[in-house]
Amino acid sequence: MSGQNISFDNILNNKLFLRFLFAGVVDAVEDIIFVADCEDRIMYANPAALRKFGYTMEEFLGQKSHFFSSPHNPPHITEVILKETLSKGYWKGEVLNRTKDGVDFPVYLTTGVIR
Repeated sequence: MSGQNISFDNILNNKLFLRFLFAGVVDAVEDIIFVADCEDRIMYANPAALRKFGYTMEEFLGQKSHFFSSPHNPPHITEVILKETLSKGYWKGEVLNRTKDGVDFPVYLTTGVIR
């Protein structure tokens, strides 16, 4: 960026730029990232999630997390996770997820509320 003056104050105050920046980061990381609404419906899955689970974005959209949760998880775990996320603002723990072709894999899940 030779020859260009960058004002970090301007960058931090440019909300549109920050939205594009964070969207690019979410799309670029190899961690699985989902965005769901308060009723647990998937609104977004990043490319890493699509690759790992083997679904298209269209297949994910509107699904609830039990869609990709392994049946080998404790009973009602998705309800527990949603309830605790909404009441405390987060949930952390290990669960099993299942790919489209039926392969279970463990994940350390961290949830959070975006306000």
